[in-house]
Amino acid sequence: MTTASPPIRRSSPDHASIPAASVIGGLSGLSCGLYLWLLTLEPAVMELLNRTAGHYTVWLLLTLVQSGLLLWYRRRPVPVFGGVFALFLLGSWIIGDAGTAVGVALPVWFAVFALTAYGPPRWSIPLVVGAWLGHVTTQLLIGHLAGWTDITPQLLIAIGVNHGVFYSACAVVGATVRAFQRRTDDALERARLVQSKLDAEAAEAVARERNRMARELHDLAAHQLVDVVLTARTVKLTSRRTGDVSHDDLDELIEQSTAALHSVRSAVGALRDGDPDQEPDEPLSQRVDRILRTARTTRALTVVAHLAPAVDLDRVGPAQRHAVARVLTEGLSNAGVHAPGAPVTATVAVETDDTVTVEVANPLSAPASRSGGFGLIGAAERAAALGGTFRAGPDPEGTWRLVMRLGPTDIEEGDPT
Repeated sequence: MTTASPPIRRSSPDHASIPAASVIGGLSGLSCGLYLWLLTLEPAVMELLNRTAGHYTVWLLLTLVQSGLLLWYRRRPVPVFGGVFALFLLGSWIIGDAGTAVGVALPVWFAVFALTAYGPPRWSIPLVVGAWLGHVTTQLLIGHLAGWTDITPQLLIAIGVNHGVFYSACAVVGATVRAFQRRTDDALERARLVQSKLDAEAAEAVARERNRMARELHDLAAHQLVDVVLTARTVKLTSRRTGDVSHDDLDELIEQSTAALHSVRSAVGALRDGDPDQEPDEPLSQRVDRILRTARTTRALTVVAHLAPAVDLDRVGPAQRHAVARVLTEGLSNAGVHAPGAPVTATVAVETDDTVTVEVANPLSAPASRSGGFGLIGAAERAAALGGTFRAGPDPEGTWRLVMRLGPTDIEEGDPT
């Protein structure tokens, strides 16, 4: 039995493993507070920090902390981006002219990357453009307060282009990561759909296999078991009437029971080996004779048989041989159930073009009805599987006809004898 595999979990960046809004705020505040505390130290310490590139060291630490937060907490990158940019503006105003240095903007650039990679697309571009304008404006204001006197249109364009290049590069990298993540998610989704389809096909295959097993067991054993029951009832009635048991009847009962047991074992073995049509290699002429003899003796049917010569019957291939025997048995069994005592005509013909035809006809003595098992359905399935046709029903003359025609796709060459 096939069991459905667990669904594939999508690796989406929109799902955070741990809600960490408070942790983000605390760490960001701590890093900013530490930097502000360093800025309030004595001038000598500030001079030491300036000589050792302390500004960049502190901002590098701040970048690492904020970058880690942006990568860790991806569920709401927009508020985190806003917090990082606010800290950048605050730090730039506090540092003053040093805030225009490239290293100070590292947290913002990484925040731009994280926003375009993990944030909602409808907000990413407006926020990035707004941050770029805010960055340029902040730098110009800081420069103006620091005493810049040569602010020209060319300088404005240069500052805007300079920051625009960095912002655009970070945004492009983030968009590339987003596109890659989307393709990965789409691939996982397609894999999940394919797996679901495979599971559904496997379940359908199991259902078809169960139906096939039911059909095979019915076709192989049901009719023979019915014959066993009928023979046993005949023996019982005879013994009540005469007070004696006929050894011939007992021998017939034993033979039928043994044949039924053999059929069940053959069916189970064939199904286990994967070939439901695998049976002992018995010539078709012998199988047809045995089926007709059982119908005449056990079911007391009056059967008029029109059979092709044994040499033609015996060169019919295994698959067709199997189907002919099943359909002939089904037709005679239905005739005994629905038209007891009526004459039955059974025809098995092999035509010149090697087409095999099986026909069982009997007068309708009761309203036409389907058998309670899988016989007619199984016969139609067998014929379709071999590229043939099957028809069962009354004709205008009031005769029930069961007809199967199989093409010459499975005729064995040579003399089987």
